[in-house]
Amino acid sequence: MTGLVLIALALMLFIFDVYATTHGVLTIGGVIAFLIGSLMLFNRGDPLFRLSLNYIIPATLVTAAFFIFVIGKACARNGCQ
Repeated sequence: MTGLVLIALALMLFIFDVYATTHGVLTIGGVIAFLIGSLMLFNRGDPLFRLSLNYIIPATLVTAAFFIFVIGKACARNGCQ
């Protein structure tokens, strides 16, 4: 349950960073929350409910790259200072 809450927190931080002028600070917090939430979401001790880091890390990197791109475009359009 905590993993889902952390992933939801990460998504909220990503969305808030689009509208706030924090210059990516909330995105970094979102990436960290997404990674920790993904790691907590699956029981790594049970082989049936285990998700490899080979899936978690690329998913985190792709999500981070996407939202960094969105934040960059929002700053370019709105003139973040």
